[in-house]
Amino acid sequence: MENPYELIYMSRMGDEWARKALFSECDIILKGIVNSAVRTFRPLEPYREEILLEARLAILEVMENYREDQACGFRTFLTVVLQRKVYSLMRRYSAPRRVPLYSMVHLDDQIGESGEVYGAVAQNDPMNDPVYYLNYTLARDRLRDYVGHMKPEDRKIMDTWLSGCSYEEAGSRLKMSPRSYGGKLQRIRRDIRNAVHNRTT
Repeated sequence: MENPYELIYMSRMGDEWARKALFSECDIILKGIVNSAVRTFRPLEPYREEILLEARLAILEVMENYREDQACGFRTFLTVVLQRKVYSLMRRYSAPRRVPLYSMVHLDDQIGESGEVYGAVAQNDPMNDPVYYLNYTLARDRLRDYVGHMKPEDRKIMDTWLSGCSYEEAGSRLKMSPRSYGGKLQRIRRDIRNAVHNRTT
């Protein structure tokens, strides 16, 4: 985004062209957020346009409420507000009453003997919560990336731990003391937690 601060000032002074130009720049960022979120959580594809339309209200809120003396730049503030708005809308649009039919399980065949018709029942799968699904996907990808770049020695220690060995057995297998094995294992587990939670320390 090219120097939004001048556009903010001009739009607040009543310049309609500046207001439209700023909104257009913000809308590009919003479309990227919505497209990325819907790509990650496919059941919401039919609601892409509705989510986009409703989320545009957040752009107006950002344009009115942003202050240069805040602790972050305009683009950062805009991105955080839009992401929160989009995730909130995704949660609402993925509620059981709005989950598309292709994400449901039909029970007629299983209960046909009683003559009752229940139609389709939405799955109670936590993966139907877009925020949970996005966080799960990010954590999974970070874990895979971390494991893929582990040192060979650290990978052996982790594999030994995953095999269920006691500290004594692991130390004997890896030719180190149980105490040394335990210390290295705790460091590896701490590093994995930090990687999954995207913490630098």
